[in-house]
Amino acid sequence: PTTLKPSLKQLLLAGLIGLSSVVQANQDIVIWVNISPGGPTDQIARHVQNFVQPLTQGTVSVLYKPGAGGLLGMSQFAQTEPGNKIEVFVANEQILIHRFLTKKLRDRDFVELDPVAYLGQTPFMLVTNTKSGLDSFRSLRDHQPVTVGLAGVGSFVHLIQVMLAKQVSFDLQGIQYQGTAKILPDLQGGHVRTALVFPGSVWPQIELGQFKALAVSGSKRMPGLGQVPTFQELGLDVPQGSFWAVFIKAKSEHKDRVQKLIHKALDSAQSQDILRTRMFLTPNPGINLSQWWTQSIRDYQNLTTRYDFSSFLTD
Repeated sequence: PTTLKPSLKQLLLAGLIGLSSVVQANQDIVIWVNISPGGPTDQIARHVQNFVQPLTQGTVSVLYKPGAGGLLGMSQFAQTEPGNKIEVFVANEQILIHRFLTKKLRDRDFVELDPVAYLGQTPFMLVTNTKSGLDSFRSLRDHQPVTVGLAGVGSFVHLIQVMLAKQVSFDLQGIQYQGTAKILPDLQGGHVRTALVFPGSVWPQIELGQFKALAVSGSKRMPGLGQVPTFQELGLDVPQGSFWAVFIKAKSEHKDRVQKLIHKALDSAQSQDILRTRMFLTPNPGINLSQWWTQSIRDYQNLTTRYDFSSFLTD
């Protein structure tokens, strides 16, 4: 067979494409985090950073913008002008809570976002001190009023407390704290009877027998806590868990490339194992991002017609 030699035009085009790829590969990526270091959002951002960095020649860094329950970071991300760096935002449903429930995310603080990666969903649980005398969720009705520690006003766990308080047959009083770390000593000392938390925050205490889970979210019971019922089994309407995702500004020219890069990094067996075993996330690599995000927005919009979130407006 005759070997076809590439034309000069084809060689130049290939060279330009190659040069373009190199330039793009050298672009720095900034991962925005809108809360202080150390929490779940920070862990997720660091995970993304660690797995994306080996795949690009540019620098992948994490930028912290904490304050006002996450509003400061959201507002500043919305108002940043396009530059030489690619900027993405690691967040959970707090974006939707502030947009639709707390009413604090105003137009100037908000920018339309497109998800470029869905990392998974983490369950939450209601826990108590093992010395509290509570042996099950149903025993709460015999110890009224029931105080429950919550990390923040207008937070995801505050949302759960509002939803539960409308459905249970006992008085469930939310006590707001500035972070989960401040709840745990009070729970240990018996100053608050229960707490709504994510598993990673209390798993060591559960394994040591200091804390006991009374109920967990999700469609099935958690491994290692087979005796603990789900909220669904108890007949209670609450979300399955808290989602974690990476977003970019809508209509960004970098969306497709960043999405492919992050998926290539995070879909590895090692990444998926860490997300499951260390962060208690349930990944869903095949999820349709556009449909998931549209449904999430609709779900949080609909909550306002079913529950009274006036307590979210308290600073």
